[in-house]
Amino acid sequence: MKIGRFILGRDEAEWVEVQNAICSVSPINEPLTVEEFRTVVEKSPEFDSEGRFIAELDGNPVGMVHAHVDELREEKRGLIGLFGVIPEHRGRGIEEKLAETAIKELKNRGMKVVQSYVNAEPEEVIRMWKNMGFKLIR
Repeated sequence: MKIGRFILGRDEAEWVEVQNAICSVSPINEPLTVEEFRTVVEKSPEFDSEGRFIAELDGNPVGMVHAHVDELREEKRGLIGLFGVIPEHRGRGIEEKLAETAIKELKNRGMKVVQSYVNAEPEEVIRMWKNMGFKLIR
């Protein structure tokens, strides 16, 4: 398995492929197109290509994580969002490696507080975050 930094202008299709595969298990999520990613997501104020990472297994994208700095709060904090692994590749340690990569990225950016949120597969992901030292807030 390899985790690489998202490269703007090159990795949009891989990101969208993984995001759509992860979100396909939820009936409320609409698939995202590469064009929408480039024209909407990349243009949003929160977009940070430096904090995005893609996990690959045998040359195929299987997971992703977005680690960014929350600039809107008085006390800046790191946020880990858009985190996930394609369902058929879960439970192989990819989630943990992506989380470790995101935490390291945020620490390198000077963040002393790191938060994440869970919106899918909550019990498995909550257990992973707790095992990594995170505390459940709500």
